[in-house]
Amino acid sequence: AAMRDFSTGMNALVRDRAGSLWIATDAAGIMRFAGGRTVSFQARDGLSDSRVLSVLKDREGSIWVGTAGGLDRFRDTSLTTYTTAENLPSDEVANVIEAPDGSVFVACRAGGLARFFKGAVTPIVVKDGLPNTYANSLFVGGDGSLWMGASGLTRYKDRKFTTYSGDGKFSRFF
Repeated sequence: AAMRDFSTGMNALVRDRAGSLWIATDAAGIMRFAGGRTVSFQARDGLSDSRVLSVLKDREGSIWVGTAGGLDRFRDTSLTTYTTAENLPSDEVANVIEAPDGSVFVACRAGGLARFFKGAVTPIVVKDGLPNTYANSLFVGGDGSLWMGASGLTRYKDRKFTTYSGDGKFSRFF
């Protein structure tokens, strides 16, 4: 694929174990650059959507791709797609992050969070205490808690949410 494929924008980059670079694009899907060649995976190839918003390499070497239409996982060259049919709170995946215990957390726009752990997908939504359905900007703190932008800075630890104002009292966690 030519550089023109990147003209609509790049949203995230990650390098896999083999040294390939995975590039999340606004309109050309997920692109893998390896050995001087670029391969693009788009909706026409089975990707949940060609608008890719986030990408993550987990500790097992899988590549997780969050799109405007779902979540895709590349594992040993096979592709698995996750959508609301598999328990995602919404199909638009804005961010993906891995926690120290191997869980993969997914921020779904207008839906909430989802936790992938040992083959199970668990939605985490407003009825579970999530402050609102627009969680984003995921970060894992030193104690393993999940931090996100959701009605301010929100911490998720031990299945409980705590939202902090701008008073700086959360700094002890970092």
